[in-house]
Amino acid sequence: MKKRSIVCLLLILVLLLGGCATAINKGFYLYRSSPLGFKMEYPETWTKEVDLDDSSAAFITPQEGFGDPYLDNLAVSYEELGEYQFADFFDLYYDSLPSVFSGFAEEEKSEVLLNEKEAYKIVFSSASEDEEVEAELKVMQYVVLSGERVYFITYSAHPDSYEYFLPFVNTMLETFTFSV
Repeated sequence: MKKRSIVCLLLILVLLLGGCATAINKGFYLYRSSPLGFKMEYPETWTKEVDLDDSSAAFITPQEGFGDPYLDNLAVSYEELGEYQFADFFDLYYDSLPSVFSGFAEEEKSEVLLNEKEAYKIVFSSASEDEEVEAELKVMQYVVLSGERVYFITYSAHPDSYEYFLPFVNTMLETFTFSV
């Protein structure tokens, strides 16, 4: 009888702990990665792609139709801080954006906190100068220091879709926590 009670208690404990690994928000899955050093909830209708060798994970929105020009997404990657101070690292990174994104136009740049960590938030648009290829983007990016890693949490969307997916992205950011 005592053995049966212990087994029942263990079963209840396993079920309770298993419930801790589920998403809090309805319609979301919980993603957790020890190698990448974070966890976050993402919408059930989005696709998850992970590349541990490249230190990145992407969460891709559903295609909005046959002619959807861009798969909007939230991507998380990191780089090691190295010998730089975080502010210097960010300044060098920020200065490189116009050469990476053609037609770079800053909309917002601010210092913020994400999960109680020092961060920079950048919102910008980019438009291809090539008339043959339509490549318009609106990007919101958080650059965050956690330990010796600088994380890039980047929401990229076609300008027509940006506002539509933004509430989902905000929920993802609210649930983002570091595990390193």
